[in-house]
Amino acid sequence: MSILVTSASGSNGDGYGALLSFRLDGTFIGSFSDDPRIVDPRGMSVSPDRQHLCVNSGNDRILALDTKGMVVRDTGSVPGLNAGGGNLGPDGRYYVGLRSVRTIAAFPPYLNGAAQSVLPASAVTYPRGFAFGTDVIHPVSRVSASYQSAGWGERRAHRLTSTAHPAATIRQAVAEQRGSRPEPGSLHADS
Repeated sequence: MSILVTSASGSNGDGYGALLSFRLDGTFIGSFSDDPRIVDPRGMSVSPDRQHLCVNSGNDRILALDTKGMVVRDTGSVPGLNAGGGNLGPDGRYYVGLRSVRTIAAFPPYLNGAAQSVLPASAVTYPRGFAFGTDVIHPVSRVSASYQSAGWGERRAHRLTSTAHPAATIRQAVAEQRGSRPEPGSLHADS
């Protein structure tokens, strides 16, 4: 068993721009894959059968690797994807945080089709990661400056249910945690 780590490159972290492998004792093994399509890797998720690893590549594509680090699936270039975190969902689709569009989208299970928006554009300010609960997505995002000044800190998890409009649900969750009523349109992205 090894630990796989995405190491960002360039302006995203001045790292190695690679998917790195370590032993459990911390000993560096090397790059998990030398495939040139892995550029500035970001989010990743292991399939339930532990036979595939989905990786968000910084060159606007999603890759699926086998246990030997070989690419077995590739979405091809998806202009403007700018993927952040990623998770395999309970329905088998690969969910990706779209940093520029500020939303979450889902690719089909075999990465063999276009992504579908799960949340409306701008629903989640700069999505960094998310997890699944029962009928709930918990995104982690940057909170607007007005909430930071109220002592909120930089990151928050918000509860989004499938029955309510996501932006309204986020405003409601934020207001409940602050102990006040939400103001219409009160959760917006800061530049």
